[in-house]
Amino acid sequence: MEYRTSHFVFLFVIIFCCSGFSKFSYAQLLDPRQSVPGWTENCISCICEASSGCNETVGCIEGNYCGMFLIGEEYWRDADSPVLDGDDPSRPRAFERCALDPFCTSKAVNRYIQKFAQDCNRDRFVNCDDHVRLHYLGRTQCSIRINHLPYYQTFQNCMRQLTIESRG
Repeated sequence: MEYRTSHFVFLFVIIFCCSGFSKFSYAQLLDPRQSVPGWTENCISCICEASSGCNETVGCIEGNYCGMFLIGEEYWRDADSPVLDGDDPSRPRAFERCALDPFCTSKAVNRYIQKFAQDCNRDRFVNCDDHVRLHYLGRTQCSIRINHLPYYQTFQNCMRQLTIESRG
């Protein structure tokens, strides 16, 4: 299946513009005091693409992994349990409400990566390749080989395409 960047970019714009996030800026999610090398808008966008195709209607799969980034409840807790405005992390289904909201789930992923960033691929650098592994495998198993998985291949195709577009 050929990767279609124009479709992805269009979907990304639709997700954040038409879902009530017309004032959304990736910069809002970043805390300059916690800057992590390689953690860019392209990186988080391609993790989203690899996770669900950035499908904001994906819901929960197997009842455990929810939203565009297919995060689990433990991941959400590790990310300090972000919630929608007016919600409380201790309320039933707070995790699901956050995971199913594009802004809140992006915030959870951002917090998780910033909190647990590490050299997962053991190349002595921390970059987006480490972040995609961390997101998919978790902080304790992120060094497991994933190059053969469709998830990782989709991620790599996305990053290649965005790199080509930025040069053109």
